[in-house]
Amino acid sequence: MTDAGVIDDYVTGLRRVLRGPRGPKIDLVAEARDSLLDAAEALEHGGLDRAGAERAAVEGFGSIGEVAPDYQETLSVPAGRRPAALLFVSVPLTTLLWSLIWRVFPTGPAAHAAWPGWFVPVARGLDILQMLVGVIGGVALLVLGRGLRRIRRPGTG
Repeated sequence: MTDAGVIDDYVTGLRRVLRGPRGPKIDLVAEARDSLLDAAEALEHGGLDRAGAERAAVEGFGSIGEVAPDYQETLSVPAGRRPAALLFVSVPLTTLLWSLIWRVFPTGPAAHAAWPGWFVPVARGLDILQMLVGVIGGVALLVLGRGLRRIRRPGTG
């Protein structure tokens, strides 16, 4: 396989600019590299020398500043999966813990005297946890929805 210097430089620059989960980022960058190599090979068969074909392929692909925002937007979706999974697991777990607490320690004036010392701090901690999960979920929805259009995109200053 021939050395693709111009293409490798371009792909390295693209990799440095993109932010997101490692696996999808590697896949996107590899796909861009393969596309550039295919284009350069076609141009080389069309009569250009290898270096000229690589330069032409990179120019035809677009500058990193033009391409990176679309790639970054593509990476934003898998980046949102991790928080979504966290919310998916933590909210039902918190609800289950509340159900268990109130079954073990019933409410009512007589029940308050039977509560152990750790009960109130744990109950307050669960209250705070549920509020935080709600806030985090709301922020995630905002950022991954309408806010996605306002996030600073690579190469746009």
